[in-house]
Amino acid sequence: MNAIQRRQAFAAGLLVALTLAGCTRVLVPPRPSTRPAPVGGQHDVNAPFRHPDFETWKQRFESPKREVYRLRREIVAAMGLQPGMDVADIGAGTGFFTLLFAEQVGPHGRVYAVDIAAEFLTAIRRRAEAAGLSNVVTVRCPENEVALPPESIDLAFICDTYHHFADPVAYMRSVRRALRPGGRLV
Repeated sequence: MNAIQRRQAFAAGLLVALTLAGCTRVLVPPRPSTRPAPVGGQHDVNAPFRHPDFETWKQRFESPKREVYRLRREIVAAMGLQPGMDVADIGAGTGFFTLLFAEQVGPHGRVYAVDIAAEFLTAIRRRAEAAGLSNVVTVRCPENEVALPPESIDLAFICDTYHHFADPVAYMRSVRRALRPGGRLV
């Protein structure tokens, strides 16, 4: 199985899991974490994002060598965003998608830049202000939920951050609650 087939299989499995999570009321006891711990120690995939250096991560995330960055405009175009939509960029990082979303939804829409790192959110706020985008709202969230009000968004966008969710089931349930009826997860 090549890398593309693995991604497609993962995406299909995730879609099934999300569908089931949204359509059923299964009571699952909370788990401390689903991250595998290495032998002899505790693994913390979010450690580098506790107090990240924005410029270092900007160079890494916004590199033309990174496929998702190189194809960012095509990704946004494929999402079909409309003026006035409310969108959550979950795991916003340096905000390159946040800013593109804000342009697409216009002044009557809103983009929530959701992240665990205050440093990222501060930088996103500055970038949005410098670009004249007043429709960006930063939201600091814990590792186990999106921290948005129920039915507050039309679209939730998650790119390369699912593996950072401390409890993916609980996190995705919180995303489901934040979506309005008919809302979409991309």
